[in-house]
Amino acid sequence: MLADEILELLQTKISANEFDCYIKQLKFNEKASDDHIIVFTAPNELMAKFINTRYADKIAHLYEVRTGIKPNIEISSTK
Repeated sequence: MLADEILELLQTKISANEFDCYIKQLKFNEKASDDHIIVFTAPNELMAKFINTRYADKIAHLYEVRTGIKPNIEISSTK
């Protein structure tokens, strides 16, 4: 799945600790996503905001490199 590939690429760009603490907990929301918006869910609102602030641009850039389309990245919380 493309979302998994992108997160694996991100893993090579950030520290293992950051990846394990934050990115590993993201779940791809296939139903809410399309070519121009990619939606992930995080376990809580605080983590969703942190990941959105710190990593959304990096994730969007990796999608653009891989697909040629720079989507909007949306991180929401499950709670």
